[in-house]
Parts: sequence; C-alpha cells; structure tokens
Amino acid sequence: MKACDVVGYTADGEAWCPAGTAARYGPAHPTRDQRDRDGNAVHPVFAADEWTYEPVCGACGASLPARVVHVRRSR
Repeated sequence: MKACDVVGYTADGEAWCPAGTAARYGPAHPTRDQRDRDGNAVHPVFAADEWTYEPVCGACGASLPARVVHVRRSR
C-alpha cells in the first residue's frame, strides 16, 4: 500500500470505508466535491494519515487500515 492510497473518508463526524462513503454520499469523482449533511467537504483518509484512535466505518463497522499513534501527554 502506498502512502497516498485512499483507505476511507471522513464526513458527518465519522470515518467511512470507501463502499460506505459511496452508498451514503455517492461515488467519489475527482471533478465533483462531495458534501456531507452539514455542507462540509467529505475528506479522504490516506494510508499515511495518523490517528490517535482506530478509525471504524460508521456504516459497516470495519476498521480502516490507518496508522494509529500513541500520544504522550506531558505532566
């Protein structure tokens, strides 16, 4: 998998797998902006993106293959 591969999307405050995104917001297309229910852009999740928790699809519950990092909190 390349760092620039799209592994999912974020919209409406949730993560979505590509199939769940297409079912909810329509198929992705480079010339069309996808918008969520609030009018915000649907953003791609890339393989190289770092998350502080494991992103799970809001439609099917599948884990997105994203990199989870542990954040140290200073005291």
